[in-house]
Amino acid sequence: MSFDTTWDVDKHKSEFEYEEHWQFRRQFLVEHKDKFPENRLVCLAQVFFNVEFLGCKYPEKTMALIEQLSEGLADDLREKRKGKLQRTFVAASDAAEARAKGNRQVSMSVTNKKSFKNLTITPYHPDYILPHFILLDANCSNSFEVIFRSCDFCQIPKPDIKYSTENPTNIQATLYMQQKVIASAFGESEKTARKNVCNSALEKLKNTCFTIKKKVEDSEHQVSKAAFLNDVSKVVTTNNTNDDNVEKKLSDDNVGNKLLKMMGWKGGGLGKEGQGRQEPVDIVQLPKNLGLGHKTNVAESAKQKIMFALKREIKKHLLEFKKSSKKRIVFSTEFTIEERKAVHMLSQNMGLKTRSYGKGEQRHIEIFKKQTAQEIFFELLDCDYENDYYILIPPIN
Repeated sequence: MSFDTTWDVDKHKSEFEYEEHWQFRRQFLVEHKDKFPENRLVCLAQVFFNVEFLGCKYPEKTMALIEQLSEGLADDLREKRKGKLQRTFVAASDAAEARAKGNRQVSMSVTNKKSFKNLTITPYHPDYILPHFILLDANCSNSFEVIFRSCDFCQIPKPDIKYSTENPTNIQATLYMQQKVIASAFGESEKTARKNVCNSALEKLKNTCFTIKKKVEDSEHQVSKAAFLNDVSKVVTTNNTNDDNVEKKLSDDNVGNKLLKMMGWKGGGLGKEGQGRQEPVDIVQLPKNLGLGHKTNVAESAKQKIMFALKREIKKHLLEFKKSSKKRIVFSTEFTIEERKAVHMLSQNMGLKTRSYGKGEQRHIEIFKKQTAQEIFFELLDCDYENDYYILIPPIN
């Protein structure tokens, strides 16, 4: 049976696929391009990736075929990953604290400190205690929020908390994840019981699951409002100057201008004697939900111009971020509620992810490029368990 072998291998690289993963998958495709039709080979390459990187298992015949096709290639991959997994760590809590403060610590010897030497199961292995679950430590003290946001981060069903009220003064709360009992605790009310069971569950999850700790962004690296104000003031000043001093006229390629000239207009005022208005009708952008009859005062008009200019500068900044290699930016606490709403809306329109943290005056926004928990996990495994934004912490036990 003959089939086309002239297809381009590189078109099958996913947009966010980690480079090392793609190189192994690409090598698999190139080596067997002349043995299978394109669709089947792409599927086999994905199965190869799932077996080697995620620990997936398939029917016996499929596993035998993958083993045969990956001979030599898989040996190189396992040897390389073995070296990576043998890197040693100081105690997880100490390492996380030190790195969050910006201090680098030298790894201790394998004989007296925890390491990844015996790591054989990742969160994406079917035998993992909670498949696909990784704790996201976003420097939050609320254990309920940490667990629920971690589930959202991993795109798995949220926990289920069930209450037993047989004793009204001592309510029992039980937290389930993936139909497994994680923790149980008591409290005088449902609120207290929920708090206690979440605290207990969080400690157990730290013991048994991987944690991805988000690094705290230094205030000097945050996007401050002051960075936009100079540009905004220039725009507003320029607009005001233009409004006051520059003669308003229609350009030669303006549709209205062309139509008027076709009807005999040669400039000046409208009407047979030129007695009509001489300037184009101004376009005024009214606030949301206000009709044409609304008249803004000077203060309102200035505020609208500043907000409009601020949105434009924020949009420019977000576009630059989207094109850059950065994966996260943080807007400082200086922005008002209305300005934060504008940042949320602009970010979402550009396909970026947003999340608000803190309360009151400490409320701020973080903007992310969309990246799955799985992509972040394997990226951290391949770059010494730490990058500019996250630290990978192994289970305590």
